[in-house]
Amino acid sequence: KKLLMFCAARAYAVEGRPAPENVDQVKNDLSLARNSTFLATLAGIVQEVITPVLPYVISNVGGRLMESTSIPLGQTKEITIHSNDWFVFEDSSWGASRSASLNHLYDDTVTLNPRPYSCRVQIKWFQLVANDHDIGYFYNAIMAGYYNRIMANFTQAVTEISANANYLPDYLKFTTYNSTNWANAVMAVSAANRLPRNQLAAYGTYLALQQVLPKGTPSDAALTYGLGQEWMRNGFLAVVGGVPLFEVEQALLPGTVNTTGQMMFPNDTIIIAGRPGSAYAPIYTGFAEGSPLVVEMNPRETGDMSIYIDCTAVMDTKVVMGSKIAVITNVGGAGA
Repeated sequence: KKLLMFCAARAYAVEGRPAPENVDQVKNDLSLARNSTFLATLAGIVQEVITPVLPYVISNVGGRLMESTSIPLGQTKEITIHSNDWFVFEDSSWGASRSASLNHLYDDTVTLNPRPYSCRVQIKWFQLVANDHDIGYFYNAIMAGYYNRIMANFTQAVTEISANANYLPDYLKFTTYNSTNWANAVMAVSAANRLPRNQLAAYGTYLALQQVLPKGTPSDAALTYGLGQEWMRNGFLAVVGGVPLFEVEQALLPGTVNTTGQMMFPNDTIIIAGRPGSAYAPIYTGFAEGSPLVVEMNPRETGDMSIYIDCTAVMDTKVVMGSKIAVITNVGGAGA
């Protein structure tokens, strides 16, 4: 009610009218549904309410596998990927070092070029105003859609990594979870990034991480019973072989929440990577500086007094593989 009163007062002031005395006066003033000052003020406040929440939404995408950065609007940003190779020492003799092979380090760059992603929302004036509808309902729907868009870009980048041998050589690909594959994946990532095992982390959905509980052999069964309390608390082990596990929060594909409930991120995949600060994040997203989410409200001459809300997010997601990761697929077997 305070929001409506404030926006109406701004609109009336432009026209030289006194501020409204009560909210009923605002509800009964149908001209406000087409008043550009009223709608612009309302959109500006909605944007100011949503913007502080964006970092929380962004930080939840991909666990810690995605790094975010800001880019001035209309510009691009180059991410420099330093060479992950190392120099080779060869057999030699005193004074003959010049005959050794010449080593080079080649840097690479990835360019982030934010582009707009938009959604359009239709709200009926009487639904929003006359019936005292909670506008937070729309805030939540906007943020959920924003999260899903970033999550879709992140998932697409993960798929790109898995399909590109330059990003993911065969020695870093594993099928199904078992103790041998886990050990080999951990050792491969540790060696490729020159990181100790305690500087690695594993990421996956709740369903994928449940598969790390030992099972299948008598000794595994004994171990399982010993870990029962932690298993019941977390649904998965917090640390496996010195490598902590982090959950990637799932998201539903748009349009499936009331039908098939199709999940966006693969539930049969675990990714092992260097911890933030010790290695490059494999995926970067650049957001336009200022307000990364622009909200506009526009009136339409319709019989139900509709308002159209146009939301635009400006961002770009790219694979940045300066550090190597391992991917374990088909975790839990078919149908996971």
